[in-house]
Amino acid sequence: MTTFNEKWESGADWWLTAKEAKEHGFITDVVAKTKIDREIAAQIKACGCPFEVEINQINNSKNAEKMDLQATALMLGLPATATEAEVKTKLEANAKAASDLQALQAAQAEKEKEEKAEKIKASLDAAIADKRIKADSRADWENMLKANFDVASKALESIAPIEKLSSQLVTSQEGKKTYKGKTFAQLQDENPEVLAELEKNDPEAFAELFNETFKGGRK
Repeated sequence: MTTFNEKWESGADWWLTAKEAKEHGFITDVVAKTKIDREIAAQIKACGCPFEVEINQINNSKNAEKMDLQATALMLGLPATATEAEVKTKLEANAKAASDLQALQAAQAEKEKEEKAEKIKASLDAAIADKRIKADSRADWENMLKANFDVASKALESIAPIEKLSSQLVTSQEGKKTYKGKTFAQLQDENPEVLAELEKNDPEAFAELFNETFKGGRK
């Protein structure tokens, strides 16, 4: 029987089992059996391996591809006998449908965004025109309407119109216009803050009260 050293010195090729390879220090460990199908076994045999190669996996690329094709076909709602071309056509149709749906959803979202912006603008324009809010609070109301249009819109509609200061001008029995019964001169002495507010927010009413009080010369 030829010894290991004799085989080694001969320079010829020879095969070792995993156990023999470990015994002679060529490898450190022997792992579990590798999955080998008929195709791999044939390749090992063609290399001149003298050992019987155990086939422990029934699998080949063609069968795997066929199984994958069938699974894909069934998933797409096609019969298991569908061809590769039929599966490809179905996949392309599904991809187009998904793309069309995405585009439709984006267009709908943009339309709804524009419609909401128009509703917000109309609500704010009406509120300012009706004197329910002042122009300088428009940005705050706009943010509230964007966050929750229904709630903010109801709150906006519930605000009573801001009464113009000029509506408080009345004509006294003497035929003079007063602000809540007070002449310009009286307000100037008793409550100048009201005059300042009147001049700022309703300059026409301020001028009317002033002119009514001092017409014909300052008194």
